[in-house]
Amino acid sequence: MLNIEKNILKNIDISKYSSFKTGGKADLFFYADTTEKLKSILSYTAQKDIPIFIVGGGTNILFSDRGLRGMLIVNATSEINLLDDNYITCSSGIKIEKLMSFCLKNSLSGAEFLTGLPGTIGGAIYGNAGANGSEISNLIENVELFSKDKDFFTLDSWGMSFSYRNSVLKANEISKIIAISAKLKLKTGNIFEIKDKMKKSMVGRVKNHPSKLIKSCGCFFKNPSQLFNGEKISAGKLLDMFGAKNMRVGNACVSKKHCNFLINEANCSSSDIFELAKKLKSIVFDNTGIVLENEVRIISDEPPFLSLKL
Repeated sequence: MLNIEKNILKNIDISKYSSFKTGGKADLFFYADTTEKLKSILSYTAQKDIPIFIVGGGTNILFSDRGLRGMLIVNATSEINLLDDNYITCSSGIKIEKLMSFCLKNSLSGAEFLTGLPGTIGGAIYGNAGANGSEISNLIENVELFSKDKDFFTLDSWGMSFSYRNSVLKANEISKIIAISAKLKLKTGNIFEIKDKMKKSMVGRVKNHPSKLIKSCGCFFKNPSQLFNGEKISAGKLLDMFGAKNMRVGNACVSKKHCNFLINEANCSSSDIFELAKKLKSIVFDNTGIVLENEVRIISDEPPFLSLKL
């Protein structure tokens, strides 16, 4: 095991590790930029019984203004390898953007729908991220995992229990099952056709979504499964129907371009965003009876750092 104790920091501001740029301080902090370091710190904290929370890109996280009473581990691993038969393995901390560049360079098709999605592969696996009718679960062969009880182990796609924006990682949040790496199955494609599909996917996101430069974590709510007037409708459209674009709490506001995007306009607090989200959920329920569920993970400051519901 690496001598990692010297790299554990104390009382670190964690706001920069969330796209909302809000949150307090973590008692302990570790930056894992290799899979070896990630595995070592996970083994270390399990042995020492230190409560942990893992963050990758931080594009789907709302930290508490009180921070974390434990250790924040930043998963910045970025290994990726091409295997035979169009399989690839990649570490869970690799940015989706880097994965897409690798696929294009190696003429690998099947993952184009991920183009433009923020965050990391680990985060995408956790919430079974998707777009344009496809989900990352369609590509997964298996995932290497860690838990305090089982140490390191592997599950295939079926064992990951994927469903809409869900996986065994998300469904068993208390047990803290953590993705280490993944094996993906792709197919040989034409580099120009792959590039064209990626471009179309990106154009759609740029057209319909606010700029990446804003302080936001993307769509705050899941699209509801309940019907409205007999039809499926997105959370963003529901919010727009009932005046969400004009709503704000403190310096937290709703995007004028997409009502399901909440924005930290000028150094707002996490509490501002939380209260705004509660108001948005209420106006939809009061007018339709539809209960919106947050897609963004609202993280408690106390162990085991569960995702809170509004």
